[in-house]
Amino acid sequence: MSHTTIGIDINHNCIRYAQCQVYGLNQPIEVTQLESIPIQATEDDDGLDAAFEELSQRLSQIKNVSIDAIGLSLDPTYALSATRILPFNDPHMVEQVLNQTMMDSWKIDEEAQLAFEIGEYVEDKKGADGEESSGGGYKIHIINYPHQRLKTLLERLKRVRIEPNVALPSTNALSYAIQTIIAPQTGAWAIIDFGDKTSVFTVYVDNEIKLSRAMKIGSHLIDEALMEAFSISAEEARELKEKSGFVCMPGKEAEQYNRYVSSQRIVPSQRDPMVLTTTCRNALSVFITAIQQTIGNFALQNRIDPECIYIVGGGARLCGLADWLSEVLDVDCEIGLPTKTPMSRDNQERLAMDIDAASIAVAAAAALDNKCPLNLRRGDLSHKGSLSYILDNKWILASCFVGVIIVLIFMTVTKANAIHQEHDKLKAALEETSMEVFGKKLMTYQQIEKEIADSEGFEFIPVRTAFSHFSWISSNVNDNLADVEMDLNSLDIDNQRKIVTIRGEVAGDDGLPRFMQLLEQYECFPNEIQEPKTSKVKERTSFTLRIDSNHCTTGGDSE
Repeated sequence: MSHTTIGIDINHNCIRYAQCQVYGLNQPIEVTQLESIPIQATEDDDGLDAAFEELSQRLSQIKNVSIDAIGLSLDPTYALSATRILPFNDPHMVEQVLNQTMMDSWKIDEEAQLAFEIGEYVEDKKGADGEESSGGGYKIHIINYPHQRLKTLLERLKRVRIEPNVALPSTNALSYAIQTIIAPQTGAWAIIDFGDKTSVFTVYVDNEIKLSRAMKIGSHLIDEALMEAFSISAEEARELKEKSGFVCMPGKEAEQYNRYVSSQRIVPSQRDPMVLTTTCRNALSVFITAIQQTIGNFALQNRIDPECIYIVGGGARLCGLADWLSEVLDVDCEIGLPTKTPMSRDNQERLAMDIDAASIAVAAAAALDNKCPLNLRRGDLSHKGSLSYILDNKWILASCFVGVIIVLIFMTVTKANAIHQEHDKLKAALEETSMEVFGKKLMTYQQIEKEIADSEGFEFIPVRTAFSHFSWISSNVNDNLADVEMDLNSLDIDNQRKIVTIRGEVAGDDGLPRFMQLLEQYECFPNEIQEPKTSKVKERTSFTLRIDSNHCTTGGDSE
């Protein structure tokens, strides 16, 4: 059975959307449609609502084939990300400690929308200074997005009857497209998503994100520089950049200009080509500096350099950009991403340059199988289905509801019969057991309690119980270890009262040895207790003691 998913990516001047066809687990994902809708902004309106309405009308035509999931790609410049190591990988436990864990780095309040992904287990490693690290554990990747910004965006989409199931930053969505619709090289590689107002530089090692930096720097810098250099309007500057703009290394301007014109990569312009390319190159100096610093810091920390950089986004269409960046960064740079999914030539070229919409569509497909943990639609923003969907399918949903009621009634009757049968079995077992022990049938707790009290001293009633152990330990710990910070979590006695298991936590290095010395003074425990199992978390030691307690059978009271 195949699924149809939609990915929506909102840019500065357009909305791009992609339709994907998913045929099953480990099956190829086909990108069947890649389209864009321009955003016509005015002084009084950002143009988004009109573009959203147009998108809704286009998606309504696709609904005939049933859209199974919709993904929304979020602006990564507003997202924060971090990685932490925790000693457990249970999602519920991670969620409980997440806010406290990130309190040292982020301000966690109602404005923070968090999502996390649990990675592989990493072994304990010594730090560069030779000191022990905090210990091994599971890598937890966390992203933080402004709650109100996401809520406002979802509400605007809901007004035009679009409700995404999945929302996450475009950088994280790209991870779901790797090895499904795109096939980059293995090892270390990077992507520069060069947009109009923002850019994102992401480094991957073995197809896993190792670094991501979002910058409010884009190709608009070239537009502004051309406007100032040639005293032209913003529209004229953009047209000049797209038709005749190019970049190259200093000293090669005339040679490259003639080559690009002869190969029809640019259109000859009345503007001075030397001034044109110098202006474009100088406008990108801030962008180049940011990329160089990011690569340098990554190489210093990880001792590895990206072997290839793929350039995507609208700014990647600037003529000569890949060759120029290759020389400036000393890394092989290519325009576009290598794709592997079957599609038309036109869509193949679009996908190679604008991957975000298709990536979020693939992430939405992963969410159908609960394999998209970084989904920011959590808490009060979780997807609950739209009213329009309920109205469109009211009779089907009503039939399903009636069917569920009938099934619940059947299950309730079946369960009641099973409980009645179990009650009869327990009653018979209690009658048999009480007859064997006390010589009479006792059917209530009060009767059995009274019989035990009357029978005290008989050899089948144990004098030394679990409470006796607990009372001795609790009293002596309070009297002798008042200066030790200790939590006793549990005390377990096995069925034959031959093994006592004590679990707890203690602070300091001498707390546990002193506790063991104290236990050796108890007449039911041996004079030398075996070493406990321990694990250290920060400055506290968790321990488990298993003690042979059958010494009471040879001295003192009878067990």
